[in-house]
Amino acid sequence: MIAFSSNVTEPCQLKEKFEQLANTHVLTRIYDRRYFFTMLIESSTERKNTNKH
Repeated sequence: MIAFSSNVTEPCQLKEKFEQLANTHVLTRIYDRRYFFTMLIESSTERKNTNKH
């Protein structure tokens, strides 16, 4: 039997860092337009789903 152990902390931290870099301006760290519209669509979708009875 062969067992492998891996630390997933570093890849998770890298993923979060890449997402942050993809969604913010490098110098100001302000969210960009793409992030704003993504959050707007997600919020709108969630609102529609919660208002359905």
